[in-house]
Amino acid sequence: PLDRKVDRLSEIPGDHRFEKMVGGRYLGEIFSHFARVYYEVPSLKACTAEDMSHFIGLGSTKERQLFLGHLWQRIVREHEVQIFKMIAESLFVRSAQLAGGACAGILYHLYPQGSMPEQFIAVEGSIMEKVVGSMPVFETSLLDCIAVDEQGWVRPVPVHSGLVQDGPSVGAAVAAAMVGE
Repeated sequence: PLDRKVDRLSEIPGDHRFEKMVGGRYLGEIFSHFARVYYEVPSLKACTAEDMSHFIGLGSTKERQLFLGHLWQRIVREHEVQIFKMIAESLFVRSAQLAGGACAGILYHLYPQGSMPEQFIAVEGSIMEKVVGSMPVFETSLLDCIAVDEQGWVRPVPVHSGLVQDGPSVGAAVAAAMVGE
């Protein structure tokens, strides 16, 4: 339901729905909508993926409690901190799993016999750039999804990921190069 709400309220409802489930720009919105539903309030200050990452990376429950309280200008009870931490982590892991699943689908389509040459997946965006430091499980979750085949078996896959700046331009260059082959 929160994914659909973020889509409805976006600049382009109905378009790029997958990006809205995995992209850092939208994860903060999903998290903020969850908080509004949880507190049963019509508005709270929007949270970004970078805010979520900072929140997760804080060292203690008290620091997290103060951070959210300051962000949302409200009292955040200590027991609520763990709930919000689990939601934030779950959104990042879900993002990684969805992205990894999409990559796996393409790779297993290209190499159905299982003999896959070494691959490099270029990841562009705020999640890899700003979140991985406090949430190293993101990259692991992404790569783990690729290693699971159609039958659910884990097989070693020579795949590496890395951050790419200005992904749309790099993607356009790769596409143009492939057309020339």
